[in-house]
Amino acid sequence: MTHWIHTRKTWRDQHDWSTLVTRAREQRRVAQASRMQVNDRSLLCRPHGGLNDILSQVHKTLIHALQYRRQLIIDTRRHGFHDDFGHYFETARNFPSVQLRYGTADAARLNQEPSCFPSSLQGRVDNYTLQYVESLSNYVVSDSGEQPQIGITDRPETLLTHDQCGGGRGCQALPYLQFTAQVSNEITTRILSLPKGYEAIHVRYSDTPFNYGPFLQSLQKSLKGRTVVVCTDSFEVLMACKEQLSDSAVHNLGNLPTTPQKIHDNPGVTTPATNTNALVDLLTLALAKKIYFPSGQGVYPSGFSMLAADLSNRDDLKRQLLGRSNWRLVQQHLHGGVSASP
Repeated sequence: MTHWIHTRKTWRDQHDWSTLVTRAREQRRVAQASRMQVNDRSLLCRPHGGLNDILSQVHKTLIHALQYRRQLIIDTRRHGFHDDFGHYFETARNFPSVQLRYGTADAARLNQEPSCFPSSLQGRVDNYTLQYVESLSNYVVSDSGEQPQIGITDRPETLLTHDQCGGGRGCQALPYLQFTAQVSNEITTRILSLPKGYEAIHVRYSDTPFNYGPFLQSLQKSLKGRTVVVCTDSFEVLMACKEQLSDSAVHNLGNLPTTPQKIHDNPGVTTPATNTNALVDLLTLALAKKIYFPSGQGVYPSGFSMLAADLSNRDDLKRQLLGRSNWRLVQQHLHGGVSASP
């Protein structure tokens, strides 16, 4: 097994002409969304999986809701975070069409909708179970077989329910979001505890175990004498990194459970603390000089790894997520100035 290296783009590379044009279009869409008025139809988004999958499904439903002027309601209490999405994120602007929290009042209102897709969920948006179907690579309602998923075009029902898993480019949701003040402050505090000029390793292991030994061995020479932050969901992997990378200064910002267990989207295990740790790891990776992922022999960078790599090249999004004051503190700490730009 070898490793895949992502090197953060320089300020100049992040501001070439084609990139600036793409971001201008992106910001125009965000601005249009902030001015858009919705009608009386709704879209309930219930994403599954880890952080990248959550953001990928949020982006998918967000674009659909904006295109068809539906009110988007994001519910990550049943799956994903197993907590309110709004405990971690706020909208970057005042979007009248986006709601980041879900409660009993919302359920009562949605149960009164005159029509619903899937139809079997009408009047019981909080009272159903799902079954995973291998041939669909996704979920259906257990007692009806209907798939709660939006399509390419809109439907006539007043309420659509999208209760699915699946990854993609989760970074596409971030232009519409920022961290809550509490989460931003927690991330900033932990990053300020790191030495300058660190490099980072990401290994997803708790739900996709593999032989990580060759990956760590492949890094021993290149990371010798360097500061390395290990971002992982496995205490076992963290201990292995400290042992096999003994010639490096190994750090970790999370508080990992010592017993092996899946951390993300796991009822009773996924908590506000594990969710916050994931967001800390995301920014830790995105701010590193280099990110190392396992690659080869049937092992591919995870969605979280790719999310971190995408965010690594977006200083504008990191600044938006953290807020200007915390971004300035992080930049002063890591680069000795208010910006990494020339």
